[in-house]
Amino acid sequence: MAQFVVDTHASGMVSCRQFEIGRKRSSSPHRYNKLYPLTRDIVELGMTLNDIEEMHDRLIVATALQLAKSASATTLLTRDKNIAQSGLVSVAW
Repeated sequence: MAQFVVDTHASGMVSCRQFEIGRKRSSSPHRYNKLYPLTRDIVELGMTLNDIEEMHDRLIVATALQLAKSASATTLLTRDKNIAQSGLVSVAW
């Protein structure tokens, strides 16, 4: 199963979601996405990501990095140039 973290902040929203690809669509909007809590570990990791200028972007990348520890492949879907240029996470857009 592919795991993606979506930077919806770049498109005007403020949350990160995980999408599971390849499952049949459900009438429930929560079947394919999940909100991740802002944990102390994510905040502490975000504070170390100096290549990324904006704090909210640091937290998005920190979330992706935390998820990457538990998944074989995690990709961040974003149009944010600073995140993409940082090289800290795999980015698609």
